[in-house]
Amino acid sequence: MTIRAALDLGSNSIKLLVLDIDEDRNYRIIHDEAVMTGLGRNLSPGTALDEESCTHTIKVVQEFAGKAQQLGATSIVGAGTAAMRRASNGKQFLDELNRDTGLEIRMISGEREAAIASEIAVRELPGEHMHVVLFDTGGGSTELSWFHDGGLRGDSSIPLGARYLTDEMQITHPVSDQMREKISHYVLSHFPENAVGPHRGGELVAGTVTLAGLGGTASLIVWLLQGLRGEERSDPHLKVVTAPQISLLLERMSRSSIEEVAAMKNMNPDRATVVFAGVSIIRGLLRHYGVESFILTDRGLRYGLLLSDLMQPSGA
Repeated sequence: MTIRAALDLGSNSIKLLVLDIDEDRNYRIIHDEAVMTGLGRNLSPGTALDEESCTHTIKVVQEFAGKAQQLGATSIVGAGTAAMRRASNGKQFLDELNRDTGLEIRMISGEREAAIASEIAVRELPGEHMHVVLFDTGGGSTELSWFHDGGLRGDSSIPLGARYLTDEMQITHPVSDQMREKISHYVLSHFPENAVGPHRGGELVAGTVTLAGLGGTASLIVWLLQGLRGEERSDPHLKVVTAPQISLLLERMSRSSIEEVAAMKNMNPDRATVVFAGVSIIRGLLRHYGVESFILTDRGLRYGLLLSDLMQPSGA
């Protein structure tokens, strides 16, 4: 067994995963943690990363690297995603990050991000599925991967994430009915030209896919629904979330102040300002694909950085 660590540098949070991995890539989870740094805060294509968020990100990465080494990690791999890709100074920040931390974090394309994450996530799904569309809604983008009979048939990276949508639509709480309609229309308008999946005659064959979610936004939905039932958060892996449950959650949050959203049971307060947008994007995905639920697979990019065939041996 070999202990290895991965860092996923997203637009909202930095995630650390430490695994004990054997020769067949079976694994035991040693540590899994995320810290919000808001690297993609107020970021539009071509603008610069927020200076305060950059400083916080470097500090968190340094702390995570130290923690991984204390846990026995013999190597640390890392990937920068949508915020770094979108920012005018993304490459400059990455160079600074690597210089200050002594690591070799790489910036990966949206397509490579989706492929790495989806290869691992689809392995985890129980049963047989003809069409699976995996989604990962982050802070700056939503990654989609379409599998047919277990093989990857297409992927896409849509520049629509929880933080980006919040900033673009200037979402504040409570969220008015008019704003909810504007958000829904804006979200749905991004999918027809960009979303992968089974098409016939140029039209999406609705209702034929199994929709599977990975990433922090999908996990948070599970935890918030547990909180509404008075339950503590638990491992969200392979939990099923229905469209009515998502509608209930959006209704609850839309009628709440930002302080009330932040105080919801199982909420990460750092995500309170962007969670409505993230959940709205996922509801839009269910509507676009014509399905009534999604299944969560909590084994995404950070797992793929350590286990994916695409990362063996040379990486992204």
